[in-house]
Amino acid sequence: MTLLSLEDLRKMSDAELRKYAAEANDALRDMRFRVASLEHKNPNELRGLRRSVAQAKTLLREREIATSMPALETSPSTTA
Repeated sequence: MTLLSLEDLRKMSDAELRKYAAEANDALRDMRFRVASLEHKNPNELRGLRRSVAQAKTLLREREIATSMPALETSPSTTA
């Protein structure tokens, strides 16, 4: 699994980002098993992979919120 920079993640489409997040999550799960069974020599790599998953999920959520915000701005105000 290749870790991507935040800049590269921002360039991805939503579908690509979802796919990357799912693949990175699978790789993270596999790496946890390898670290626990002492097959993986560098447990510090977990940090980078966890960070990459979090960044991808955060970007997806930001985009989701951004698409719903225009609908909120155009709705009529309920205050008198």
